[in-house]
Amino acid sequence: MLLSGLFTYAFGIAFYYDIHSFYYFIIIQIICGALQTTGWPAVVSSVGNWFGKGSRGLIFGIWNSHTNVGNILGAVIAGYFVEYNWGLSFIVPAIIVSAAGFILFLFFTPYPEEVGISSFDIDSNRRVRESFNNISENTGYTDNNESISSTCSSSSTSQSQSREQRQQHQRRKLKPMDEANDSIVMDEEEHPLLSANDSAMESTDKQAISFVTALKIPGVIEFSLCLFFAKLVSYTFLYWLPKYIGASTDSSSSDSAYLSTPFDLGGIVGAVVAGHLVDKTGASALICSVMLLCAIPSLFLYQLYGIASESANILLQILAGAFVNGPYALITTAVSAELGTKVTNSHALATVTAIIDGTGSIGMCCYRSTTSGSGVRDGMG
Repeated sequence: MLLSGLFTYAFGIAFYYDIHSFYYFIIIQIICGALQTTGWPAVVSSVGNWFGKGSRGLIFGIWNSHTNVGNILGAVIAGYFVEYNWGLSFIVPAIIVSAAGFILFLFFTPYPEEVGISSFDIDSNRRVRESFNNISENTGYTDNNESISSTCSSSSTSQSQSREQRQQHQRRKLKPMDEANDSIVMDEEEHPLLSANDSAMESTDKQAISFVTALKIPGVIEFSLCLFFAKLVSYTFLYWLPKYIGASTDSSSSDSAYLSTPFDLGGIVGAVVAGHLVDKTGASALICSVMLLCAIPSLFLYQLYGIASESANILLQILAGAFVNGPYALITTAVSAELGTKVTNSHALATVTAIIDGTGSIGMCCYRSTTSGSGVRDGMG
């Protein structure tokens, strides 16, 4: 984040030093892109280490809203400075991201073990809550001793299982590593975000798995392709929507930037709803498919009626943003974390996230070919 802020600042100072070299801007963008792509796999892996599988959908949905908030803040900052000093549109975000990077450097803790919390304790607490909820649903809340003893028995059983798993984990760390670092063994635990027929895999060491091994995890390729198209549409709106609004209405450049923010507001709603539904149903693939199918008519509605009025533009942007960015957020966070933990190696999570998000970034690059040369007078054609 510190280096990303530095090179974003270098982009902005071109305004003051009257730099017009095409190669200067190309090199700066390449370096910024390379630095910024390292962030997402790392943060998804870190957040995934802190929460159990049963609640990741909603937690990641809420947490992922920071990307939409960043998009909105970027649009507001760029819209404020663009008409008289575009250099500040880069310098101000550079200062913000550098300050945030420094704070994270001081206080960020990627693993709960670093502060004395075991990952087994996190899963154990989740199982205790689930057991209590199941008892409550089956028998209701009662004051009799039988209900209380059942709850206590369930809790003690979960704690006992946690201790056994912790002991097995310690024994596994003491065993000699006879296999290569990308060797995998089957794990019996089912994953709620994935099919129950998919067996989990466990790595025998704590080193990063190979790229090929990550691709072999069931679901990685399928969700990567899904994100390819979702990110293509999302970034088409992010980069092209202000231009479309300015060309199809009488709005100025700054007003067009402000009017493009409801799309990200819809993305926040879609991400939270999608994550909550996945936690309840465990059907991540089905939810992604349904939301992406609903995105098709929402995009056509925006094309037909988005320029009818300002209120219609805002409402239809929110609708389209929810259906497009909901699956996008779900795949890049909760689904990536779930796929990464199929190999019980903390480094596998970051590798899987990088593959999925990287495939989506290829789709983001393709948005230019869908918009170049297209007119924006009367519609989004």
